[in-house]
Amino acid sequence: MATGVKVSEIMTKAVITAKEDDSIYKAAKIMKKADIGGLVVAKKGKVVGIITEGDIIKDVLAEGLDYKKVSVRMIMKHPVRTIPPETDVEEAARIMRDLNIERLPVVNKEGNLIGIVTERDLTLIEPALLEIMKEKEAIPTLKEEVAYEGICENCGNYSENLRYKNGMYVCEDCYYSE
Repeated sequence: MATGVKVSEIMTKAVITAKEDDSIYKAAKIMKKADIGGLVVAKKGKVVGIITEGDIIKDVLAEGLDYKKVSVRMIMKHPVRTIPPETDVEEAARIMRDLNIERLPVVNKEGNLIGIVTERDLTLIEPALLEIMKEKEAIPTLKEEVAYEGICENCGNYSENLRYKNGMYVCEDCYYSE
């Protein structure tokens, strides 16, 4: 039974990403600083892979590889299952359960990364909260007012000061362009 709540209403819009050429060391530092368990690997705004803490442990550390020399490309999982923003949260939960994954990148019709929904996001929804979640779009969130560190969703460059503009988190150069 559909809940009527779309993933666009609960997804995290400030997706912290990595580049394929980043070292595992850099990816792990980004995850630690952001206090997250995985990174979407993006190239020019498109999802090309995903890497998790478990991947780092199993595919790098347990194999005795040098995490400063191993690139994200070498261990990232791809292709990555993505969903459109209009997907019902129940369908997202079903996909995550069936594929045994904890995060689903959300992409627009052009295939650009616009958010991520995690297992944790879904567990936070309770029947009493559904109406609040439906009204969420009308309430400004702190995410849109705070600077973040990560990969610019426009140019793909790493920035310590991402800012929200036109539905994306962008570096200062992209923020002030146009």
